[in-house]
Amino acid sequence: MRLEKLREDDLRATGVAVARWTWKHLDDPATVVARVRRACELGCRSAPLSFASQTLSPLRRRH
Repeated sequence: MRLEKLREDDLRATGVAVARWTWKHLDDPATVVARVRRACELGCRSAPLSFASQTLSPLRRRH
């Protein structure tokens, strides 16, 4: 879970919105829809970056 969070942080640093849910959330599809909509809203607010300028840092290991 920790490495996944680090990958999300790297994505967010490029201006990409991230929606997260678990299998349990799929029992209530409205929850997943709300999370995706929220990510879309946040993504629309951030300034667009050119594709060439978006680079992800190598996977970082934190202990």
